[in-house]
Amino acid sequence: MSDILEEFEQRIAANKRDLEEQEHALAVLRRTMGKAGSQPQGFVINATPGTFKFEELVGGVEKTKKRTLIDEVRDVVMLFGENEFTVAHIEAALKKTGVVVDAKNPRARIGIAVSTVLEEGLIVRTAEGGGNVPHRYKLKSAVDADAPV
Repeated sequence: MSDILEEFEQRIAANKRDLEEQEHALAVLRRTMGKAGSQPQGFVINATPGTFKFEELVGGVEKTKKRTLIDEVRDVVMLFGENEFTVAHIEAALKKTGVVVDAKNPRARIGIAVSTVLEEGLIVRTAEGGGNVPHRYKLKSAVDADAPV
């Protein structure tokens, strides 16, 4: 009887992992499809001579800047509002939004990005961590709102 229950629990756990992977893949597809659907200005299919402006071909059209992990972390922490958060919270939020941190140790990379955002003054450290206790952060605007007038 316990073997049946254990097997059923294992199947449920495997299904949960599959669902999380599918949600992650869907989020990545949504992000890439949103960026891939636009054509640059001045682009004409089957163009005839004189249909586009030569000065717009190089330097005139805005170049899209590749998003960095720091940009992604900045965007994610803005969603936390007045809540305190840790690097683990940021990692989970990045996964939910479809951001893949391609590193052997993703939390270390995220931690470096958080340090940069901290130096920029967007967030503040509310609790100093140590050992297995993580640093805790909060949006600077949320901390300023908590301050007495």
